[in-house]
Amino acid sequence: GGYGVGVLSRWPLLHAEMHPLPDPPDREPRTSLTVAVSAHKNGPLIQFTSTHFDSGRDAVNRMAQATELNRVLVRNDSVPGILAGDLNSGLRTEVLQIFDSNWVNVAPEDPPPLVPTARPGRVDHVLERLLRDDLVAAAVREEGVPGFARAT
Repeated sequence: GGYGVGVLSRWPLLHAEMHPLPDPPDREPRTSLTVAVSAHKNGPLIQFTSTHFDSGRDAVNRMAQATELNRVLVRNDSVPGILAGDLNSGLRTEVLQIFDSNWVNVAPEDPPPLVPTARPGRVDHVLERLLRDDLVAAAVREEGVPGFARAT
């Protein structure tokens, strides 16, 4: 079967780009999808990226994927962005630390689990960079609901 990621948006996609991520030949191919949207009529461009990192026990693959994705996404320092997806890594892991210098985790603490699980913490994360409070407020005013702020 096929494998991939997707993005659903209430706003028109102005640009879309796939980024293959590093993966060993014996693992599923991994990718990310970055789209550009404008959250309201005259608003600035926002880049939104969805991804799903390797789930193997060895974090080396996820670290390589995080390093490559971070390199690709911060090449244009002036464009605000949201990165969301299953990073298959806990909050305080080396994988998440790769993003620390360029991104802010919108939920910097693990919430209590909704259902009992043997795995502590979460592996799905939403990170943001260069988003301004006034940009979020403008999107809420224009749309009436915090659309892109609900990235999960």
